[in-house]
Order: sequence, then structure tokens, then C-alpha cells
Amino acid sequence: MVNWVYNNEEVKSLKEIETILGYRPFGFIYLITLENPKGKTLTYFGQKTLLTDAKRIVGQRELKEKGKKPFRKYKSKKGKKQGEWVYYENRKEETWQTYNSSSVEVQALIESGVKHTKQILKFTTQKSLLNWLEMKQVVCSDCLEDENCLNRRIGNYHQRNIINALKKEK
Repeated sequence: MVNWVYNNEEVKSLKEIETILGYRPFGFIYLITLENPKGKTLTYFGQKTLLTDAKRIVGQRELKEKGKKPFRKYKSKKGKKQGEWVYYENRKEETWQTYNSSSVEVQALIESGVKHTKQILKFTTQKSLLNWLEMKQVVCSDCLEDENCLNRRIGNYHQRNIINALKKEK
């Protein structure tokens, strides 16, 4: 199994990442580089969440022990505590260590034994920024104009259409 690398150091756990950064991130933008059997280097940019949004209501005993600061609160809409303010914890660790991409093409290449590296480019604490940062990375690296990039589309823009249009421009 190939581990994730951040700033030229392997990272294997969320605690390790928190120690390096000094805060708890929600997710990250990554780059997977693959060596294709024909000798070409292929790239793929993506995003991965480290934490889920599952809510867990915190009990009174835990609130007394840890204090209110590490938790959030909201007004309960259903259940026993309907209408009351409750404290909750909503971040649970995902299985990101073994993650290889959402791209079927990238997964197939990795499963076929192609040599690859997995690099974390940027961490973020907000879910809303993940899509934007991924799109920005793909666009700013001219990925959709490069046939060796495995990101085939971003938003409404498809790689094959862009490459064909650029060939006609020349």
C-alpha cells in the first residue's frame, strides 16, 4: 500500500496531521501521479474528506469533563430533546488512508500494479472549499488541456472538447 505524502513526509493518521498543522482539517486536495506502462507520467487531482458529518449528541457528563468549547450546539428539531439546545460533535474520521481516488480509470491503473505516488497538496477546514480548491487546481495546472491528465472533466467542461477546440485554433 502506498501512503499519503505531505511536504515530503508520509502521513498515516489524523493525529499526525493535526500535529503537523496545529489544527484539525476537514479534508484535502491531492495529486496522484502514475507511471503508465508506456513510460508516460499520468496525473490526477482530487479531493478527500477526512471527517464525516455524522452528528453525535454529547451527554451532560462528557460536557462537564471536556467543557463546552470543543463542541457545537444547535436547537434539536426532533426526538426527546425537541426544542432544546443540545451540544454535538459532528466529525468522525473517514478511511482516507487506503483511498485511491473516485476515478474508475485511476483505480483500475492502481489495481493493475502501476507504480504511483499519492501527494497531499492542501488541507482545508471547510467542506465548502474542497470543490473550489479542486477545480482551481485542475484549471490552473492546465489539466484539461493535457492528454496525460486523467481529470476528464470539471464542471461542464470536458477534456476531449477542450483539446479538440485547441487543435482547431492552431
